[in-house]
Amino acid sequence: MPGAKGAYRSVYSAIWDDPEFQGFSPTAQLIFLHLRTSKECNFPCVFVWYRSTLYERMPMMDQALIDAGIEELLQAGWIRYDRPVLWITKGLKNEPSFVPSNEKQVSGIANIIRTLPKVRLVSDFASMYDIPYGSSGSPPHAPMQAPSMPPSIQASMRAGKQGKGKGSGSGKGKEDLDLPVDNSAQSASATGAKHGPDEPVKASSGPAPLSVAEAQRQLVEKRRELGLYSGGKERQNIDLSNAIADVDKFLPKEDS
Repeated sequence: MPGAKGAYRSVYSAIWDDPEFQGFSPTAQLIFLHLRTSKECNFPCVFVWYRSTLYERMPMMDQALIDAGIEELLQAGWIRYDRPVLWITKGLKNEPSFVPSNEKQVSGIANIIRTLPKVRLVSDFASMYDIPYGSSGSPPHAPMQAPSMPPSIQASMRAGKQGKGKGSGSGKGKEDLDLPVDNSAQSASATGAKHGPDEPVKASSGPAPLSVAEAQRQLVEKRRELGLYSGGKERQNIDLSNAIADVDKFLPKEDS
């Protein structure tokens, strides 16, 4: 637990003898020590950080100088920054209390990085130290793979053609069994006859006889059709005998 003076940070004293660190400008050295010992820095050394924080804590230093020192560290690979997450790349490796085989430490680190913004830098950190995180232990930016489909369906979708299905079935109806169809009900409905199931249906032999009035009406219509009337007068140039014989078939015949 942090005491009254804040969280404790440990740094190997050998850093001052590191040739690369000695090659940094005094500003870059100061900025690195600030990042490593600041209260924002956590155990895995990957945390949320804003450049404005450094401006506030170093008010006597020109901001352009601060920016130049940050750029030195970025170019050298000592830090990486994917706003708003900063990673001290060898911070966890050089943490004296870190034991990679300690499952409790690994689990604790995983819980810490799960709270960070889901940027690519966090995924890279987890890959470097083999830290599982996320609901399934996979990086948050790992692409989701859709279920694969059979090659035949994929080819059909690419071609834009509708698939063809084949089906088979068996029926039990009269047509399938080649049975005779009973048309008695239909015949009875057409003729208006009423009979029982065993009584045969009598088919009509010809058209029904015409009444006298209907025969007369048809005779007049036929004569008009043949042109036997013209303005109320009969035309004499028509063979009346042939016309009358033609319409005589419409008249009812007396039984002999």
